Amino acid sequence: MPVRLSQTSISSFCGHVLPLRLLSDTDISGADIRWTSDSDCVSIRSFDIGRPYSVRDGVLLILQKIGTAVVRAELNGNTYTCKVTVRERRRASGEEKMQYFIGDLHDHTSTIHRREAFAERTSGFIADYLQFVRDEKLVDFCVISDHGDVTTERDFLRGFTDYEEMQPMHSVVFPGSESEATVIEVDRFGLTHKNSGEIVMINAADYSGAQTWQEFYDAFAHSPLPVATFAHPQVLGSDGRGLWNFCLHKNNTPELKRMIRLVEMGNGTDRSEQMLYEYVYSVALDNGFSVSTSCSSDAHSAPWICPGKTVIMAPEKSQEMFLDALLENRAYACESGNIKLYLTVNGKAAPAHLAVTDRYAFHMECDFFREDPTTVPVQCQVISDYGLPLKTFAGDALTSLDFVIESDCARYFYLRLVDSQGRKTWSPPVWTGRAPDRYSAPEIRPIEKSTFLAYDEVSGKSAEILLNENPLDPWGSGCTTASIMIDMQKEYTISALGHYPAPIPTADVRAKKIKSADILAGFVSRCAISISTDGRNFRQCYSGIIRTFGGEEVITFAPMNARYVKFEALSTVGRESGWQAHADATVRIGELTVFEAAK
Repeated sequence: MPVRLSQTSISSFCGHVLPLRLLSDTDISGADIRWTSDSDCVSIRSFDIGRPYSVRDGVLLILQKIGTAVVRAELNGNTYTCKVTVRERRRASGEEKMQYFIGDLHDHTSTIHRREAFAERTSGFIADYLQFVRDEKLVDFCVISDHGDVTTERDFLRGFTDYEEMQPMHSVVFPGSESEATVIEVDRFGLTHKNSGEIVMINAADYSGAQTWQEFYDAFAHSPLPVATFAHPQVLGSDGRGLWNFCLHKNNTPELKRMIRLVEMGNGTDRSEQMLYEYVYSVALDNGFSVSTSCSSDAHSAPWICPGKTVIMAPEKSQEMFLDALLENRAYACESGNIKLYLTVNGKAAPAHLAVTDRYAFHMECDFFREDPTTVPVQCQVISDYGLPLKTFAGDALTSLDFVIESDCARYFYLRLVDSQGRKTWSPPVWTGRAPDRYSAPEIRPIEKSTFLAYDEVSGKSAEILLNENPLDPWGSGCTTASIMIDMQKEYTISALGHYPAPIPTADVRAKKIKSADILAGFVSRCAISISTDGRNFRQCYSGIIRTFGGEEVITFAPMNARYVKFEALSTVGRESGWQAHADATVRIGELTVFEAAK
């Protein structure tokens, strides 16, 4: 075969990332090939970086803006050209009828987690994964997302080129990566946390195993339309640092908001291990992220595809229209992989941005991909700001609902559907036009608590261990609720309370093969805080949901004089999850701290 380009003419949309290769019947991967573009409407991502497993015979073209370009590859004095036409990206209009497509937005091509072994593997190749997807026809779309700290330049490019070679396929495949930002921070107790995590990236020309957020942002700065998913948020990490936490109240930067479009609500088959994921959905919405939800397999070997699916709503099956759907949040997570969910609020189909009003008319319909009575919803909850449920419906078959909610403060809504097996489906959000939170660090300081007294009104147990400045020495109530009474011995003007979940000893969990769900289930979910000057008459200053568990969550309120502070653990993560096996989880807390305003 003479030397030639894999394509001599390309026409695609602005923002697309796609491969171009120089082909030959001899190995030219290490040859001296020079790639150029004669226009800035197309930029070139080269993989010739002088490291092991880099390649020269293939590049990624990044279609930056509308126009035309000629891309050239020069080898041994010969020039090979490809004309590239960049057109405007097609966007689905509100009038188009949407079809429902199911897929998987997080898979891997090998169980190997070491770079050198991954690069030298003899099985588990990208082609094996693509062959499985093509033969089984289980999904309409999927993502190749090998770990950014494991994959190589060669293998990242191979995701694009192997997919190109395997056409035609039933499924639309997005080559990408499970990139990572590893940001280690130390809290005020001296404990280290990974305040970051893994992020599945598609339609990007790079991958990252960054050590800082800025390094992560820089890796994707030149990809115009990257689509990213917070992968398994608040998962128990494998690196000895406990729960990972994206800290979205602080990490809600324009760079991160530009990329993130999805929050993973479940992956794999053991859904009980994923009880904390949904909390991040509402945290992201409260902090102004334009996100919906996904459900994935996170499989590292065959058979790859699990029952839970992401559903995309698009007018047709194509990479362009699927990207449009993801960019516009027309996707949602479905643990059964069977529900076609249609939601309108005030006549606009979710996801939607509404005009500000005080009255919201909801219409919900469910259809199904296949006949399976166990997947029919039996509960529907309307969730709004701070993850709080506003309304709950229950019935044998909730396939259609019409109702009205009145609110003069709600910023968003989404639905949570539950079937008879406890499997959940989360709708895309509807935004009301009200502004999201703007975080500013509270000006507070912890009150020295060595003289404080504390006990639990429910169990009668002493709770003073919660005041010993050591979250690693947790307290357990032995009951499904708790009411911790703190006597500060004198009055203070207080303005916040810090709750620190009982940290999970990662090494013990792994070594002793403890199910992390059994620990997560005892975390406090719903809580209330009340204060008193006399210990008899209490005034409630907070009622809500604790949603971050990778360290201390500081709950602020208006400054108040108090001697007594009551922290009520009204429900646990296990009870709120709906899983019967964890409904009776007993309360465990690492530390409680009372704060006063800094002077």
